[in-house]
Amino acid sequence: MENQTEKQVERIGNEVAKAVETMKEASKQGKEQTTNEPKPTDVSKGKGKNSKKDEAAKLQEEINRKTKELEKCLADLERKKEISRNRTAFINAMDKLEEAAEKLKEENTFETAFYKLRFAEVAGYSNSNDIFTISNRSLLEEFIKFMKKRIQSKIGELEQLLISE
Repeated sequence: MENQTEKQVERIGNEVAKAVETMKEASKQGKEQTTNEPKPTDVSKGKGKNSKKDEAAKLQEEINRKTKELEKCLADLERKKEISRNRTAFINAMDKLEEAAEKLKEENTFETAFYKLRFAEVAGYSNSNDIFTISNRSLLEEFIKFMKKRIQSKIGELEQLLISE
């Protein structure tokens, strides 16, 4: 999906560049015609300038429209990148939880020496006052199972967002 959005951004960028080139060429042709041709005295000269102005205005409108479309595509792409980064963070957390679960399975004691679940009142960067800690192996295993289910659910939601947009 990201690749499709990037292609769309590239296509719109190319269209904007073509419109700018067309506008430049029209401007050059207008200058060449006024310098090479003798000046007619009839009223059609004014219409020629107006038509060139109209054409330039239309091209400018097209450039503005394409620029807005390009900005929208870029915003969509940035949003998808953010969703993808969040998904990656959840996957990394899932991997760490799985490692912890494996380590806890190796241990066969009531309280584990490997991990503690700490509830603390944080006061500043490094100062924290523990309210209580849990080091019971079975409770930690249950906590890991619960968190893995929640993370898997969130990863699924993020993947659906990436697919649907």
